[in-house]
Amino acid sequence: INAEYMGNCEMIKSILRSSIRCFSSGKYAPFANIPMAPGDAIFGIIDRFVKDTSPQKVNLSIGVYRTAEGEPFCYESIRKAEEEMVQNDVGKDYEPYEGNPDYTRQAKALVFGDNPEILDKIASVQTVSGCGALCLVERHLASFATRQKILFLEPTWINHSNLFNKNCDIITVNMYDPVTNGFLLDSVLSDIKKNPAKGSMILLQCCAQNPTGIDPTEKEWEAISRACKDHQLVPLVDSAYLGFVTADFKKDSYPLRLLLEDGHEFFFCQSFSKNMAIYGERLGALQVVCKDKAKAKRVENYFATISREINGYAGSYPARLVNTVWKNEALNKSWLTDLTSITDRIFTVRRKLYEKMLELKTPGNWEYIVNQRGLFTYLKLSEKQCEEMMAKKHVYLLHSGRACVAGLNNYNVDIVGKAIHEVVTNPQPQFANPTI
Repeated sequence: INAEYMGNCEMIKSILRSSIRCFSSGKYAPFANIPMAPGDAIFGIIDRFVKDTSPQKVNLSIGVYRTAEGEPFCYESIRKAEEEMVQNDVGKDYEPYEGNPDYTRQAKALVFGDNPEILDKIASVQTVSGCGALCLVERHLASFATRQKILFLEPTWINHSNLFNKNCDIITVNMYDPVTNGFLLDSVLSDIKKNPAKGSMILLQCCAQNPTGIDPTEKEWEAISRACKDHQLVPLVDSAYLGFVTADFKKDSYPLRLLLEDGHEFFFCQSFSKNMAIYGERLGALQVVCKDKAKAKRVENYFATISREINGYAGSYPARLVNTVWKNEALNKSWLTDLTSITDRIFTVRRKLYEKMLELKTPGNWEYIVNQRGLFTYLKLSEKQCEEMMAKKHVYLLHSGRACVAGLNNYNVDIVGKAIHEVVTNPQPQFANPTI
């Protein structure tokens, strides 16, 4: 009897007990004992931003790309692909359980190139963005009779814990150096060594790490790969931001190609929310690198069956949309050109914020702002200082110090720089965190 079955039995027992209590009280209210879930911290901050009436308010809280004018961005290639799909009437038929095969193959080809010997050894299932891919892996782990262990490099994206903590034991691996605001390789290797969890998974982020923007160097990735091999850990690589560091998928996917070269069998989860700006379309893929083609076929069938249980069928529209871009040489070139413009702008505003801190002579070393990569910077601010940024300076970021640099522009970078300078140099009384 597997853990999922036992868990379902316990859930049914709990519902029956609740119903019996309702019946015994003379009322039938089967949902009376369902509690309200805690609010999402990020959306609570966004709500505060929306209600703020200051004309100088700045939103650096949510992890989405915005233009220099602070507006949502849509690739021109996506717009034209949508027009082409309407003209060609691509239809609304179901895709196979495992998803659109042209899409899933091209998604892994972005990482490994169009090499059949490699691609045929990778099981592929279309998912509901990156979260859907992670969910399939979690469902797999939950099927074991005993709780499985999974190692997290912390700090990591909050939803990683939400996805895995119900059915897995999470082992924390510290990657963050609070002194340099950089990557702490020695700590990572030490924590892996002292946690004998052979056969367990280790959750890694491929590039543009969320929430810190702190990525290992190539040499550090090589050491992590060796440690995984030595301790028989199975890498699970969240690849939500491929292309969002250099606009070069080959460069950004170095950790994935390294794991392949080192002989690992591993998972990687793709999302096209960021690098194609199709956030609401929820397009992703679970890719499982296997030893051979025969195993990849079995693994693909296994995860496609799980996906069938959860979703029925993969979404047809978003896969056909990106296929239209990828198959059209002009649209594909336009997409990559826009992606380059995005990454260039992100680096430019990072440098402007760093230069502002130097101009203001703000105490501390702020070079990490330009060394971190992708959408986020992890500001060396306390929770109290972050609250002061929002309550007094109208600059909204997470209480952890995570700030989305895509929210910066030529106008507000001075506002943000001065706000950081003032909370660092002029400590204020303790603020109580708002209830979110």
